This record gives sequence, C-alpha cells and structure tokens, in this order.
Amino acid sequence: MVSYFNGHNWLASKLWARKINFEMLDNALTSITDWKKAQEISDGFAVAELHSILDAAIARHCPALAPLGRYHWSIMLAEYATDIVFRSTADPILCMIICPGPPFTPSKRQMSPHSLAVPSLLDRLRRLAQAS
Repeated sequence: MVSYFNGHNWLASKLWARKINFEMLDNALTSITDWKKAQEISDGFAVAELHSILDAAIARHCPALAPLGRYHWSIMLAEYATDIVFRSTADPILCMIICPGPPFTPSKRQMSPHSLAVPSLLDRLRRLAQAS
C-alpha cells in the first residue's frame, strides 16, 4: 500500500478544526494567528496514530495480508520543510533572499470555509478503515 501524507495540510486541518486563523501560499503556511499553538499541535503529531489508521485500512481492504501479522511501514520519500517565517514582507533580509529589485509582496490566499473543505488524510483514512 502506498500512502501520501502532507504535514502542512495536516497542520492546516488541525488549525481549521480549532478555529485558528491562518493563510497558505501553495504548500506553505505564511501566517498563523497563534504560532505557539501551531507548534504545540505539530509537536503532538503521533506516528503511532497514523500507523494504526493504516493498519486498520489494510485489515479492512486487504484481508489476504492478515497472515503476515503486523505491518512495517517505511518512508519511501520524505521532504523536510525549511520554512522561514518573517514578520513582514518588508524585512530587508527577506528582500535580499528572494528579490534583487523592489520589495516583494507575495499574493496570499486567505483561507475560507470553502477553501479547506477537504478532510485531512488521517480523517479520510480513518473513515475508510471504518467503512462497512
């Protein structure tokens, strides 16, 4: 079984559920109203929870693998974020990094109830494992 997990989207779904406002630009969180809480949520990510959800999905949809016992989940590809968050787009260091000309102001996408309507991967896998 191959699965894809995006940590930024996972965190965004958790922020959304807790009604913590945030903005995303592509796959980067560019603004969060409570950075400390976001860090606490990130620190609370439990790999064991992800493994149990994947195990349940395999047991439900691939019962022929049951004789093999417990599964070993491995990472085939990992990307580590090196996001740096600046307090202002006018920060001179930011401008030196990303633009040789005038200060750069990225276009941000404000999150609305409709723009994050898809459930998190964990929620979708959990429902898949519990489907009857």
